[in-house]
Amino acid sequence: MLYGIIDIGSNTVRLAIYEIEGQNLTLLTKRKHTAGLAAHIRDNMMEQEGIDKTVGILKEYRAFLDLMRIDAVVCFATAALRNIANSRDVLREIEARSGLSVRLISGEEEASYAFVGLIHETSEQDGLIMDVGGASTELIFFKSREIVFKTSLPIGSLNTYCGFVKNLLPTEGECVAIERAVDIALREVDLPAVPVGRICGVGGTFKGALALYNAFFDRDEGNRTMLISSVEKMCRHFRSDGGYSQRDAVVLLKSVQERLHTLFPGLAVALSVIRRFGSESIVYVDSGVREGYIRKEIMKFGDD
Repeated sequence: MLYGIIDIGSNTVRLAIYEIEGQNLTLLTKRKHTAGLAAHIRDNMMEQEGIDKTVGILKEYRAFLDLMRIDAVVCFATAALRNIANSRDVLREIEARSGLSVRLISGEEEASYAFVGLIHETSEQDGLIMDVGGASTELIFFKSREIVFKTSLPIGSLNTYCGFVKNLLPTEGECVAIERAVDIALREVDLPAVPVGRICGVGGTFKGALALYNAFFDRDEGNRTMLISSVEKMCRHFRSDGGYSQRDAVVLLKSVQERLHTLFPGLAVALSVIRRFGSESIVYVDSGVREGYIRKEIMKFGDD
């Protein structure tokens, strides 16, 4: 059976079409629009421009799904719509104009789906999963492949870019300001005081970071592991007040053109968290919330 999953995120709105046969899940195709919804929030309210942009994308996706004869469709929204004061009114208008029902998932649900999606793609037994989205960051600690702690921080790559960065790339001072904001957010969370040797990174921030990492350090395209010390070096190099060359700029543009403005703020968020655990590396896993949602809610993974 074919399923369409639409994920309304803080930075992107994505459509993925999967085929489910028994316990097998196959991604057939995916589409993405960079909507930047977190940038359309003023005074904790979603602006009409953000609503209109979302509706237009959803109508396009719905037309494509109809063309493919797919009527099993799930549409969910995360932090950009979850954390705003006019969330209920925005969802009501989006549903009425797009003809799609939208489920608003909580931060804890988002973390749980990220875990389920990742655990099918890795042999890691213990560790920390991190997903830096546009307006939130999900952290999931697991031991013996079971969740022991999860939380969602209301800070991500796009809302830190909008709140702290003046130009396309952040300065050293702006990165420090982002890290301070993360430290403040972390004071509200009782994180486990355990060492984590390797971080499992999912989502667009780490996908973009890996593409740039492999190009900048001349690694094989199949590499999925980033040394923390090298990521820190890369971030320092590409600050707007850093020492990158025109040739470096070519590498940057070829690798992460769509994420130029959010990549380094997102990595500033990630590194601020990671430094607390003495981690040495990040392994990128190409699976996340959408795959976790379909496995948990549709395929009923983990249910008795």
